Amino acid sequence: MKWTRFLCGVVAAGLLMVASPAWAALMIDGNIGVGEYTILLNDAVNEHPDYGNTGLDIDTLHWDNASDGGTPYYWLGLAVATGTLDPDGDNTSILDETWFGIKWLDAPGGNELYNMVARVRDVGGTPTVVQVILNGTILTAGTDYDAAVVNALEVRIKQSLMPNLGTVAYPYFESQLDGTGMDRDDQFAGTIPEPATMALLGTGLAAAALLRRRR
Repeated sequence: MKWTRFLCGVVAAGLLMVASPAWAALMIDGNIGVGEYTILLNDAVNEHPDYGNTGLDIDTLHWDNASDGGTPYYWLGLAVATGTLDPDGDNTSILDETWFGIKWLDAPGGNELYNMVARVRDVGGTPTVVQVILNGTILTAGTDYDAAVVNALEVRIKQSLMPNLGTVAYPYFESQLDGTGMDRDDQFAGTIPEPATMALLGTGLAAAALLRRRR
């Protein structure tokens, strides 16, 4: 009985983590809906930003791998602890911009695969992603990527621009919010599990729990 409850709890947690976009379609609108992304990674709860407590604090990172209109994309969402991403940087900012940087590696401390920076600033009173840079190359909006920021930052980028990422089952990432001032604000690192693997794990655990209950 105890094992059945334990397995059910694990299954529930697994299904929550692999929450399918079936009821919340992926879209780039600057807001992250419940179940919109397959992978959800939480930063530390109620932490202070890592450098100087200057005001920008990562809350969650969201990740998906899905096609739209026949084009395969990687989808990335960033939510901040304050609930709304400040496009003007922090109180030390000299550029009045907020930069989100993320590096993908093949393993912790391993080889860097890709390095992306998204620049966000206030344009006419509207938070706007003014530029996305991948491995030092400025990408073309609407062709290479799409992005939006309202409460959260969302970027989808063509998988064809990041082919080596698909060769790593569990890519490791290092991310950073920077107010482009004197201090870096917050950093967050971790491993992005492969969605297909997580879904298979959830299905297997559910089947095991069902068989045990029938016995």
